Formats: sequence, structure tokens, C-alpha cells
Amino acid sequence: YERISTKKLGTYLAEKFSGGKALVIKSVEFMPQQAVDPRFEAQMAGLKEGLGEAVEIGAVVSPEIPEEYKKYMESMPKGPEGEDMGYAMMGPMMDTMLQAKDFNKLIKEMPEGTNLIISLIGLPMDLNNLSLWTMKNAPKLVLVSAMNLPQLQEAIREGYVTAMLTYRPDPDMQDPSIPKDPEAAFNKRYLLVTPENVQELAGQYPMLFPQMQPPPEQPSNNE
Repeated sequence: YERISTKKLGTYLAEKFSGGKALVIKSVEFMPQQAVDPRFEAQMAGLKEGLGEAVEIGAVVSPEIPEEYKKYMESMPKGPEGEDMGYAMMGPMMDTMLQAKDFNKLIKEMPEGTNLIISLIGLPMDLNNLSLWTMKNAPKLVLVSAMNLPQLQEAIREGYVTAMLTYRPDPDMQDPSIPKDPEAAFNKRYLLVTPENVQELAGQYPMLFPQMQPPPEQPSNNE
């Protein structure tokens, strides 16, 4: 399914940005000799297949572990065979701990001519601090596995985010079989949200961009 989903995304980008160059952002590499991630391998295989020769992947980069977390993980006791338990315990969660400054560093160092940034790890929670929003001739954002959906509807509508690959709010996860037709397989679990269809999909799936509810009012001490 991962390969099918990113192939669909890559095909869309190839049609819209033929001749372009993309920067791909992948998960933090939190272990010195980290094993191959089969999910990432499937995502990249599908993406390359969809992009074909229309869009060049200029670089595939990974955010650095923030220094404050690195010090904390290295201070934790070693395992019985000397393994880094801090990295093993916290490493898999590292993508969710990243901040805009970690993305901004990658954006600043992106290859010349980059006009697409494809993030396979979504965006940081403080996404309003991304340098991308105020850059002149900024690359378009493409998101996979984004968690901060309520904040993204407007960014997609305005075209800052040119595509977002996400799970359907009503995915068919019970049947593990993959339909032979790639389009049917994609539609079984995923949505490709673009500036052209974001309003329609938001109306069709109210939980696609869930609105944050204000906390209930607390009774005053006088009541």
C-alpha cells in the first residue's frame, strides 16, 4: 500500500511540475547503524516510479537529532550489552519532537533549483515558524503522514502545500488484500488532497480537518 500511495503522489507531481527538482525529507536517523526502514524503502520506490524522469530528486535528507534530546538520550544508562538505550527508547518518537528550526536548517541547505519539498514526516507542531512561508519564490510543499491537519486546510487552499497524501477518515483496514487495480487500491485507504479538491474533500469528510474545540468553561468560585 505504501508504494501504491506514493506512486499516485509522484504521478500527480510529475504532471504538475515536469522539469522540477525535489528535496525529500525523511525520518531522523537516530541510531549509528540504523537498519533499513522497509516503509521508507517502499515510499521511495513508489515515489520514484511515479515521478519518473519528469521530476529530479535533488537530495534525500534527514533532520539532525536536536542537541537537547541527544544529550538526554546519551545520559541514560547503557543496556546489558552496552547498547544505547536512550536512542532505542526515544529514537522512534524523534520525528514528533522536531521543531520548525530543524526543518528550516534543511530548507536553507537545499540544492539550488529546488522547487518541491516532499516531507515524508509531515511538519513540526510549530509549523507557523517555518521559514518557507515568507520565502520569495518558495518551493511548494508536499506532505506525507502530516499530523497537524487542522492547520493545513488553508495552506493547501492557498497553494503553499501543493499536495498532501493522507489516510481516508474511513479507510478499509479490515481487508488486508490489495486490489489489482492500483486506483482501487489507493482509494481503499488514501486521499490525495490538492488545492483543486481540498474544499470538496473537507465538505465530504468533516474529520479530515478536525477543528480544535475550546476547553469547557470552568465554574467560577462564586458559583
